[in-house]
Order: sequence, then C-alpha cells, then structure tokens
Amino acid sequence: MILTYFLILLGSIPMVMFLFAVLEHRHYHILFRHLFLCASVWLVVYGIATVINFQYWSDYQLPFLPKWEEVKMMMIVVVGLFVLVFLVTSVISLIQRTPVREWMGIHGKLFLVMGTLCFNILMIFIFIMPAGQKHDYSMILDRAQEQFEEAEPTEDDPVVAVLAASQQNCFSSTNCRNSSYDNLVMVKNFEDQGLLVQMEIAFLNREKEVMDVFEFGPVYIEAGEAVPVVSKREVKKSSVWDRWTNFTEDHTAFIQYRYRWKSDS
Repeated sequence: MILTYFLILLGSIPMVMFLFAVLEHRHYHILFRHLFLCASVWLVVYGIATVINFQYWSDYQLPFLPKWEEVKMMMIVVVGLFVLVFLVTSVISLIQRTPVREWMGIHGKLFLVMGTLCFNILMIFIFIMPAGQKHDYSMILDRAQEQFEEAEPTEDDPVVAVLAASQQNCFSSTNCRNSSYDNLVMVKNFEDQGLLVQMEIAFLNREKEVMDVFEFGPVYIEAGEAVPVVSKREVKKSSVWDRWTNFTEDHTAFIQYRYRWKSDS
C-alpha cells in the first residue's frame, strides 16, 4: 500500500504545480508556459507508471488497464464533479445577472483548474493506482507460489488451497482500527489433466473460531494451473489485482477446506 500512496503523490505533482501557477499569475500566456512545464513532468511521471504496468503485464499477465466498469464509474464521478461546479457558478451568475464575458473572466481559471484536476484524478485511477496495486498483488502471488512449492499433493488429493493473504488495506493503524481484513485464497491443480473442482473453505481466526465459510465452484482448473478463489461478483466488478475471496472482521490465521473433483477425461 505504501508504494500505491507514493505513486499517487507522485502523480499529483503536475496538478499541484499547475495550481500554484494559476494562483500566482493572471495572464494566460504565462499560464500556458507553466502548463507546458507541468505537462513535461506529467509525461515523466506517467511514463514511469506505464513502464511499471507493462512490467507486471509481461511478468504476471496482469491486464494493463483497470476493468472498464471501474473506469466508466470513475469517469462518471469526475465529469459529474466538473458539471456540478459549472452549474453552481452558472446559476450564481444568472442570479447576479453577470455578463457572459465577465463570467468567463471570473471563472475561467476555476474551470481550467477543475478540468485539470478531474483529468488528473482519472489518470491517477487508470495508471498510477493500478501500478501500486499490482506490486502488492504480485507479492501475494509470489507468496502463494512459495506455499505451493512446499505442498505435498497426492493422487487422491491433487488440489491444494493456500491462504495467500489476510490483510487490511489501509495506510495507518488509526485507519485500520475499524477496517475489515481482505482474504485471498489460491487453488492449484497438481494433476496432469484438467479438473472440475467444487470446494468449501472455512476461515478461522487465532482462537480457531470459524469466521466465515466460502463455497467455490464448480470451476474448471487446467493441469498445473493456480487460480484465485473469488466470487463471480468480484470478477464482474473488480480488476484482477483488486479481487478478494471474502472479508472478515478478524485476521484469518489459517483455513480448512474440503472439495470434490472430477477429471475431464
């Protein structure tokens, strides 16, 4: 999470630079010089984010961009924010009977700042945040792979499930106080042929109390394939790196599972 917040801060630098330029200067030709400088910084920052996203696409086959449903929702939010500011200033100007030319002179910079802010928020959501989230998710995948390497499957039990993560996605201990734990279970088929698997997974805390039971499948798993245990709802609404098996109030210390499997032969 620290890398995610750092990248978001880095991605906000062009916006802050441009905001100070707007506050300091009145003439638009000077503003456009600062806008050019901010755009140069923007290209460097987002170029770095693009390289990071490409790296995780190459190494872990993670999609380059967030899921379209998430992007569309964020577009609605930022456009709605800009429209709201535009409508408020327009209504106030109509009430005060402000001439259009004077209205543009008063609010022109505001619209420029709001447009830049909305665009920057959207770009952070599309490029910056996923880069940090993919970093965290890749560490989870690596952790799961280490556990799979230590597993001892048999002919009668060719499927292994491991608890890859049980964590709070928050920045400080104060914010984490009332935050739930995001759990991710990974399942791997060690058989040399594809299997149709149906599984029931119990999540237990340190006191060995069952906090939740998750039913998975039936789902087809290729030979040697490892897949995350997530619901169809998570697959539909969330990007790959932001999908979780379930959410519990307490940390999951370990899991217990049972399953049925059927070969495709």
